[in-house]
Amino acid sequence: MSLQKLPLLFDRAIVALMSHARVTDAAKSINIAPETLRSWLKKPEFSAALDAAREEALSETINQLRLASQNAVKALSRNLRCGVPAAEIAAARAILDAILKPSGIPVEGGQTPLRIEIVYAPQVNINEP
Repeated sequence: MSLQKLPLLFDRAIVALMSHARVTDAAKSINIAPETLRSWLKKPEFSAALDAAREEALSETINQLRLASQNAVKALSRNLRCGVPAAEIAAARAILDAILKPSGIPVEGGQTPLRIEIVYAPQVNINEP
C-alpha cells in the first residue's frame, strides 16, 4: 500500500471507529484487517486524531442539546399561557422540576443542598362541568 493512501485510510478508519461499537466491525467496514486497525490505534498520531474527532463530535452534540433545550423551554413557556389548565399545570411542573432538582454539587462541609419540595395543585380535569 502506498504511503499516500495512508492518510485517507486513517481518516476513513477514524470515521469507522466512531460509527461502530467494535474494532472488528469498523475494520470490516473499510476493508482492512482488524489487526491493522488495532496497530493504528497504538500510534500516537492516529490515537490523537481519533481523540480530536471524538471531542469535536461531543462538542457538536452538546451544542445540539443546548439548542434543543432552548426550544423546549420556549415550548413550555408557551404552554404556561395556552389557556388549557392541564397543559399549563404540566408545563409549570416541568419547569419547576428542572429548576428545583438538587444539583448534587456539595457545598461547604460536604453537604448537598436540600431539595425544595413544592406541593402542586391537583390535576385539573377539563372534562368536568
